[in-house]
Amino acid sequence: LLLLPDKISQVDGCITSGDSLLVRLTLLGEAWRLFVESPLLGIGATNFGLSYCGEQHEFASPHSLIPQIIVEFGVIGVLVWFTMILSMVYASFKKIKVGDIRHQTIAVGIFSIWFFIFMMAQYSNTMYYNYHFYILTGLLVSMINTPVKIDRRY
Repeated sequence: LLLLPDKISQVDGCITSGDSLLVRLTLLGEAWRLFVESPLLGIGATNFGLSYCGEQHEFASPHSLIPQIIVEFGVIGVLVWFTMILSMVYASFKKIKVGDIRHQTIAVGIFSIWFFIFMMAQYSNTMYYNYHFYILTGLLVSMINTPVKIDRRY
């Protein structure tokens, strides 16, 4: 299954228009090819569109957030990025456990919306245009860093 995008892009050439499934498989195959060429540091931010088989566009992407991060930032960048994401998820769950029901409801709501947008980013366009994800990430981080005052009168 991992080799399927690479096989399709090799057999049929570079499919960048037409059937959406074949285009996405071609883009994922190109992402894999570019990752193999530069696995440690990646090819650099916004360079996918300048290095893939199709017409050169600076902000082109494999239409999935995680493959784009892997290709453009390499293993080192992925480790930094996943550390940030996992620390936010851990801090969110920790924040949900603390406080009264009102704070927990707000924390669960913000985290749920953020997670939904994160999952949608796996099927959307480039990470550089995904403003919803960055706005909700900022909201999530501010929620994590806001102290909760626990009322112990009851």
